[in-house]
Amino acid sequence: MATLVLTAVGAVFGPVAGIATGVIGFAGAQLFGAGGKSRQGPRLNDLAVQSSVYGTPLPRLYGMIRASGSVIWATDIRETAHRSGGGKGKPKTTTYSYAASFAVALSARPIRSVKRIWGDGKLMRSAEGSWIMAANMRLYTGLEDEAPDPLIASAEGPDAAPAYRGMAYAVFEDLDLTEFANHIPSLSFEVEADEAPVSAAAIIDDLGAITGLAPSLSPEEATPLRGFGIASGGSVRSVLETLATVDPLTILDDGTATAVSLRRIPDAIDLSRQDMGASWRIERGAPVARMTVERIAADQTPGEISIGYYDCARDYQTGLQRAHFGMGRRSERIELPAALMPGEAKALAERKMAEVSVRSVTSTIRLPYRALALRPGDLLRHPADGGLWRVTEMTVERMVVELALERMLQIPLTPSSAADGGRVAPQNGLANGETVLHVLDLPPLFDELPAVPRIWIAASGKEQGWRRADIALSLDSGGSWQSIYTATGGSVAGVTLTALGAGASTLWDDRNAVEVELDHEGMWLEGRADESLLAGANLALIDDELVQFGHVEQLGGHRFRLSRLLRGRRGTEWASADHEAGGRFILIEPAVTGVADLPVSRLGSSIRFRGTGPGEDPAAAEAVTLLLKGRALLPPSPVHVTASLLADGSVNVQWIRRSRQGWGGWIDGVDAPLGEESERYRVTLRQLGGSERIVDVSQSSCTHALADRLADGGDISRLSVAIVQLSAIAGPGMAAAADFVIDD
Repeated sequence: MATLVLTAVGAVFGPVAGIATGVIGFAGAQLFGAGGKSRQGPRLNDLAVQSSVYGTPLPRLYGMIRASGSVIWATDIRETAHRSGGGKGKPKTTTYSYAASFAVALSARPIRSVKRIWGDGKLMRSAEGSWIMAANMRLYTGLEDEAPDPLIASAEGPDAAPAYRGMAYAVFEDLDLTEFANHIPSLSFEVEADEAPVSAAAIIDDLGAITGLAPSLSPEEATPLRGFGIASGGSVRSVLETLATVDPLTILDDGTATAVSLRRIPDAIDLSRQDMGASWRIERGAPVARMTVERIAADQTPGEISIGYYDCARDYQTGLQRAHFGMGRRSERIELPAALMPGEAKALAERKMAEVSVRSVTSTIRLPYRALALRPGDLLRHPADGGLWRVTEMTVERMVVELALERMLQIPLTPSSAADGGRVAPQNGLANGETVLHVLDLPPLFDELPAVPRIWIAASGKEQGWRRADIALSLDSGGSWQSIYTATGGSVAGVTLTALGAGASTLWDDRNAVEVELDHEGMWLEGRADESLLAGANLALIDDELVQFGHVEQLGGHRFRLSRLLRGRRGTEWASADHEAGGRFILIEPAVTGVADLPVSRLGSSIRFRGTGPGEDPAAAEAVTLLLKGRALLPPSPVHVTASLLADGSVNVQWIRRSRQGWGGWIDGVDAPLGEESERYRVTLRQLGGSERIVDVSQSSCTHALADRLADGGDISRLSVAIVQLSAIAGPGMAAAADFVIDD
């Protein structure tokens, strides 16, 4: 007696109807895997981690999906030394930067393009192709006529360099590793493999082209997928089982070819009760029942099914959607390496949960030999309820056909409005845009005491996408350039829209206000309390005057009205006269304001600066020229100048010095710290209509003797005084001027 048993595999994954490997016989283990071994289908983490291990299977990508790929070629990391310093009072320093050239395989089948690129999770390139971080990349889409990459050819030799035809890959040349802690980053790519969403039918047909599987049947009924990736290196059968999560698949074999049908509702075969009843077996003294129906206990079925997927709404990060039903305590998870929206994944989980409930009911029927034409995967209309049932197993013995059936569910896959994929931290995908560079020759800003000329750098962009720029200077009128600073974050800058009247530096200026327009809507200003202003908050540069503002009124867009002002900060009262509209406005913030020290020998000379963003041609960047006056070295003007007539007819001129050091507060209540190598002043005396007399003194007073008054000529009752403190490095500081009437 012989018994023939045919089964349908894929009960867990869905209705993948098939026959044991030996029965199919056309591709064997190569196509459907060895029968006795466990199989692993494509998994979610297959595309998540960049690999460089020899023998790692290359992924086959479909639709639009994010993948990491494999490093297939690389040079040694290149080290470059940068030397600076060595001037007066500064040691020589050497810093190092690193770059690498390498190739990353993306897909074992051709692709159309690459959109976004991430390095160590940070966005490197926007979907529009704008580089956020500087990179030189060449993409090869996998066409059969592509030539070897020139860099690989130059390194390996023209005869030894592979062209990698039929495989999509990207070559990075001299990628700066500074942003990645000096290591080759783990890259991931948003790959557009196909022009439109794909389906199980398209994937099956692509695999069939390399395995001999016949074209899929009824492809128009397949559910569209936004993207799909196969990277596990498993058998075609394991891929089909994974695809069966989305669509019911039936494997058909006519003895000459094998094909996959995607018909959601195949033609059902109607059975009548008259067809049933054949039986030859006797169990417990009675013939086996011609039809049985069994139901699995509710607590024995899964109560939760979760679908793991790539979430398109969260930059293709792994997402999870769940569906719950019944009293089951078990939880089943299906890993689907497909790119989906949360609602689509939620609907899929709900449908799988419904299928579990429906398939908890099974049936066994026995038919006469006329039913030999039936096969596992066929749909029958059960005579008990008229519903659709699928044949899962077929046994033929003594001309009796015994069928094991499971009940079928046919519901459309519609996105669920209740799905929430969570949130992802937004990354700025806008283009960096043009860099706006302000080079500022200012007094000391942050309670430092420079010993060499110091300038401050405020860099930003005209567009919100600006992130960073390399700042370089040229000491030889553009003949050569030296990188001095990497600007990030962006300074808040713009222009004044209204005039700003003159204001005193010794009082709160509540009489004046100024309106400013910032460079773009991503910039913002906020008010501060008086205590915060006295501690240094909201310091800004308007033209050449340092101003603080306490009140901010938004006028719409990126326009603001500033009031409650403190004027002439850090000794810039000399620039607090009337300001016309159209002047520069720059918010001075330590976190985003760069600092550069320059050689003393460059005082009085013009220096060029330029800012170059990622991917921008340095030669195309507009240079900014600064005449270096060394204001960080210049002592501020003295204050409280007085002149009094002494008994001997001489005039005593006195003043109080100020210092470059100690703007934060009056520490000892006696005098400001000197802040210079020595205390020296230059006093210019001129009587009305008389000649000028210049006197250098080493204390904060000067005597204009009676004999000198008479010798200088002019009206000795009218005296003009100008006083500057002298810097040993930069010379005279800012002047304090006063006019006096000397009464005899």
